Amino acid sequence: MRDSLLDSYITKTIAIDLDGTLTDRSENLTCVGPLKSGAVNAVKYFVSRGFVVFIYTARGDLRPVYEFIRKSPLSNLVEITNAKPPCVMYIDDRGYRFQGDWFQTMKDVKEILNKDHKIVI
Repeated sequence: MRDSLLDSYITKTIAIDLDGTLTDRSENLTCVGPLKSGAVNAVKYFVSRGFVVFIYTARGDLRPVYEFIRKSPLSNLVEITNAKPPCVMYIDDRGYRFQGDWFQTMKDVKEILNKDHKIVI
């Protein structure tokens, strides 16, 4: 049985990927690209509705991310992590929504990789 406290936390948490989703991709990992149009308003909307918003990234060094967020309009609105937090939704530019069918998933993934990345598997 799931913990009801964990369930209530998860249902009020949204995680947004940093590079390519919240911000444009940067040239290197020592800096963060500019915020994408509409990103600040989206985060403010989620927060105004009572959600905890995590910005997540695969970056190992979070110092540039903390510095960027501290200087941005998102300061004091978001949490930052390089781990995938438990939440009700992940917003990510590289995500694929799994619908419970691995046969369809593999078909879709092969098509996406071939079409978008010229990778044949």
